[in-house]
Amino acid sequence: MLKTDLYEQINSRIISEIERNGVLPWRRNFFSGPPANYVSGRHYQGINFIALAA
Repeated sequence: MLKTDLYEQINSRIISEIERNGVLPWRRNFFSGPPANYVSGRHYQGINFIALAA
């Protein structure tokens, strides 16, 4: 397979996904919620919340 064929195949796939869904395939189309600690799951409070939300 030629390198240009591979690029064409990848480009075609990305374009078809964008046309089908209306959303870029590597972007989230939802809001995940307030910032939280990954390990404990506790939501940040006070100035930590403000700093992470900015």
